[in-house]
Amino acid sequence: MLDKEQCKHLMNPETCISCEDETETEKREKELMKEEIVKKGNDLYVKKEKRYYADIKITWGVSFNAKNKEEAIQYLKEQYKDDYGIDLHDDEIIKLEEE
Repeated sequence: MLDKEQCKHLMNPETCISCEDETETEKREKELMKEEIVKKGNDLYVKKEKRYYADIKITWGVSFNAKNKEEAIQYLKEQYKDDYGIDLHDDEIIKLEEE
């Protein structure tokens, strides 16, 4: 396990799963799976977690050099795939203009 201050995963070192050893990972999984037990009167109820879905929209601005618009689009797609693992689609590039 890496020292938490040496984390190279660009995440919060306290929550970086890649830096955890197996014991810490198992502990985290057990904590996530716990169900809350609620007491009402003399009865105990298990309060189950609800499942949620979310769409996230993030906007980045970036400047770079390219010979033409087609090369600029190709550069963006390759860069975001390499840096973030994101497959950009043409319609997600909402503004592309020459400076």
